[in-house]
This record gives sequence, structure tokens and C-alpha cells, in this order.
Amino acid sequence: MCQETLATDAPGLAEHTDAVNDTADVGATPTAALGEESAASAAPQNITFPATIVSITLGNSQDEDASGPTGTTAAPIVEVNMVPDGSLVGRTVVAETAANRICKVLAVNQENEQLMEDYEKLASDLLEWIRRTIPWLENRMPENTMQAMQQKLEDFRDYRRLHKPPKVQEKCQLEINFNTLQTKLRLSNRPAFMPSEGKMVSDINNGWGNLEGAEKGYEEWLLNEIRRLERLDHLAEKFRQKAAIHEAWTEGKEEMLQKHDFETASLSEIKALLKKHEAFESDLAAHQDRVEQIAAIAQELNELDYYDSPSVNARCQRICDQWDALGALTQKRNEALQRTEKLLETIDQLYLEFAKRAAPFNNWMEGAMEDLQDTFIVHTIEEIQGLSSAHEQFKATLPDADKERQAILGIHNEIAKIVQTYHVNMAGTNPYTTINPQEVNAKWDKVRQLVPQRDQALIEEHARQQNNERLRRQFANQANVIGPWIQTKMEVSVSRAQGQSPGSEFTVGGGD
Repeated sequence: MCQETLATDAPGLAEHTDAVNDTADVGATPTAALGEESAASAAPQNITFPATIVSITLGNSQDEDASGPTGTTAAPIVEVNMVPDGSLVGRTVVAETAANRICKVLAVNQENEQLMEDYEKLASDLLEWIRRTIPWLENRMPENTMQAMQQKLEDFRDYRRLHKPPKVQEKCQLEINFNTLQTKLRLSNRPAFMPSEGKMVSDINNGWGNLEGAEKGYEEWLLNEIRRLERLDHLAEKFRQKAAIHEAWTEGKEEMLQKHDFETASLSEIKALLKKHEAFESDLAAHQDRVEQIAAIAQELNELDYYDSPSVNARCQRICDQWDALGALTQKRNEALQRTEKLLETIDQLYLEFAKRAAPFNNWMEGAMEDLQDTFIVHTIEEIQGLSSAHEQFKATLPDADKERQAILGIHNEIAKIVQTYHVNMAGTNPYTTINPQEVNAKWDKVRQLVPQRDQALIEEHARQQNNERLRRQFANQANVIGPWIQTKMEVSVSRAQGQSPGSEFTVGGGD
């Protein structure tokens, strides 16, 4: 209760009636200003009109029955005491002061009541929203498709981004209003505000905590469910990719294995087909693991109750049946290729021997042609004699080289005889070398032509070096004769230059 005493020293008791009327008007002023709602809620006012107002007491009724379940208090009690010794001016000032204070008290009371109503409304709305939201967050009904779970995730994101933030603001505002109201009531020496049952701040906090718990549990379930569906989608996509890759790999393989192209193939083609078939068998063995993975993924999808398991099982069965057929065809073709290979093995060995012997012989002939056509530069007879000696040694190897050439040509003739006798299809060239008998003969003829040319060049160079040697010896002999004479004349010239005049030196020189 707020109490304030106002005293006056009015000198007389005159005009008591006017003072009473003025006081009565003052008492009526705040009631009219409050409006119908405040007048209806205000408690009866007890005003006493003695001759002079000596005190005004302002307070509130604290009757528990009147405050009601919400804890609201009744309208303030206004008590005005007057004594018969107040002047007219003093009574007027006191009355106006009393009216202003009454209005202020009533305004504060209305503001507090408005805060109480706002709190009740905000609390009710927030609790209702929590009540409606928690069952949605506690719904754990799984979906069969990733799209449906993604939609749930989008709804949850909308809830976190759009719906929840305003409610967080409301909760904060509710707590602010509650604390503000309690502070005002405490400062006004009023009883604390007690919300309706179930609308306490603690009740709201408990409800909010339940909401947060449900939200966290829903988020964890949602993420786990999305991961589960992602696992299923990943497995399904992995199955489709592996199946598509395998089906693309097997496309045309049955037709290829059923071909009889080996029946008219040469040995090189048979070898190539065998190598190709071996590579295919290796590839086939490598794809065995892929087929097993496809079957394992299909089994896992069945265990996880994938919604499209029937189509997965049907596709897996087709792949397994096709795989068994490929295995049988591969074995059959391998046996046919092995039989055909044996028929051409002898010819292949001859081709290989021809290549092994023709290659070094061809290199020898090419080297010989390069040496025979090589330009030589010599300065002494010894050098040309060395070249001539090496050439003679090379000519000594020609009979053995001719025998090797005939042996190589004999291998080719034997191959031709086998082909003609057994009517073997030997279309194409030697698979091991590009050298042919015609090329061997052409190079051998070229070597035979270059040998006499080299002989002639060495003979000519040898004659030239002999002539050079003769000239060198003649020059040396003459130099040995003229050299001492020149040395003597130079010494005489030096002596005369030291002991005679230039004129006499000239004369002596001219005489010599």
C-alpha cells in the first residue's frame, strides 16, 4: 500500500459547503477519466468531507476472494479525510493533487492488468503450439522412397527456419513480460502475479524442453532414416550401374564366341585369335567378381526389403543365366582354336626360324653395303694397306654368307611346299618379320656389285698414296741437301753485317 499525507493550514471554517462540493468534484474526476471498464472494476470509495482535508490515503484491497484465481487485485481504495479548518485555496490544491495521484494509481493498475492478460494469452498460444507440434515431431512412420523422406526433411527445415524462430521470440517476450510485471508489482508494493494453473514460466519451460527433446529425437531419426534410404538408394544405384556395365560388356559376346572364323584363318591369325581368346578368358575371369557382387547386392536389397526387389531379382537372374552360357561357349571355342592351331604349328615354326635367321643376315648385308660405300680418307700407304686387308677379309666371308642366304631361302621354299601340299590357307605375310626372300636376294646382289667397285677404289687410292710417298721422299732428299747450304749462307751474312758497311754487304750478296 502506498500512503501519503498532505497537510494544510487553512485559517478558517468558512465556505464549508463549497469545500465539500469541490472535494466531491475532485473525487468524481478520476472515475470519469477511467472509462466504463475501470469504473466497473473499481471498488467503492469512502470519502469523508470535514471542513479541511488534512490527509489522503491510497491503497488496494487485498481480499483473497476478490483477487480471483488469476491473482489479480481489486481496484484501489481511496480514502480522503477532511477537517473543518481549511481555506478554499488549500482545499482546491489538495483536491487536485489527490485526483492526479488517483489517476496515476489506476493507470498503473490498468497497465499491470494488461500485462497479465498479455501473458495469459501468449502462454496459452505458445502451449497450444507446443502441444500441436510435439506429436508431429514424435511421428516415426518411415517412408519407402528417398523423395518422401527428403520432403520430410524439407518440412523439418521449414519448421526450424520459419515456424520455430517466431515461437522462440514469443517465449523470450513472455519471460520478459513476466519479469517486468513482477518488478512493477514489487515496486508498487503489490502482491506477486500468479498465472493460471499450467501457465507458469516453469510449465512453459518444461513444455519447451519436451519440444526440444522431441525435436532432437526427430532430427536423429530423420537423419538415420535418410541414411538408411540413402544406403538403399546407393545399393540400388550400385546394382544398376554394375548391371549396366556388365550387360554392356556382354553385348555381342555370345555371337563372337559362336563364330567359325578360325576355320579359314592362317597360323598368324590363329595365334592372334588364341591370344585374343586368352585375353577374353582373363577378362571373363575378372568379371566373375562383378557378377558375384551383383548377386550379393541383390541379396542385400532383398534383406533390407527394397520396394523394387522384384525387378532387381529378375535382372540378376538374367545376368546369372547369361554368365553360365558365356562360360560354356568360351570353353567350346577354346577347344576349336587349339585343334586348328596344331594343323598350322609346323608352318609357324618355319616362319619363326626364317625370321630369326633372316633378320641378322639382313642386318649383316645392310652393314656390308654401308661399309662398301663408305668414303675413306687416308694419308699414308699404311692406312690404305689396312683398308685393303680388311676388305680382303670381308671377301673371304662371302661364301659362308651365300650359304646362309641359301638356307634362309630354303626355309621359305619349304613353307611354300607345305602350303601347296596341304592346301593350307596362308594368306598374308610372315607375322614375325617384314623381310621377304625378294628383299634378301636384292640386297645380296647389291653386295656382290659393290665388292668389285670397292676393289677398284682401293687400288686407285693405293696408287695415289704410292705416288704421294715418292714425292715426299724426293722432297725430303732435296731439303736435306739445300738445308745446310742455307744455314751456312745465313751465318756468313750475319758475320758480314756485323763487320762491314751496308754497301760492301750488298756487293758480297750480289756476288753470291
